[in-house]
Amino acid sequence: MSTFNQRGQTVHGKQTNVAGNQYKAGGDMHIAGGDIRFGDARNQAAFAAELEKLLAELARAAQQGQIAPEAAVDAEGPLKKAVLEAKKAPPDKSKLLDYVDKAKTVLTDLAAASTAAASLGGMLGKAYEAITRLF
Repeated sequence: MSTFNQRGQTVHGKQTNVAGNQYKAGGDMHIAGGDIRFGDARNQAAFAAELEKLLAELARAAQQGQIAPEAAVDAEGPLKKAVLEAKKAPPDKSKLLDYVDKAKTVLTDLAAASTAAASLGGMLGKAYEAITRLF
């Protein structure tokens, strides 16, 4: 593991400190519980599983204080509905898109204040793309 001595450095402009175990690479979100990869979802069950991972990551981020609890609740509702809809046979594409879009809007509005919200919002954008591809 690399360490960097940043003593004595001066920050000019906006500074963002990131804590936690998430980072984005190539549209994926890497987390302790398993990577979230909507691009790899090839069927309905795989897509629903990715949504469930995202829901768990939202709960973890809220629990760790990376996202305001009220915002997490606002995003959690439509995301839970998306998970339920994704498991139906067949799922309603317009409902899925609506639920994912609502959750993404909540998180995107927080993106300036929270790196976790920005990452989760970005992943919901990938979910939206997967819905249009799969259903």
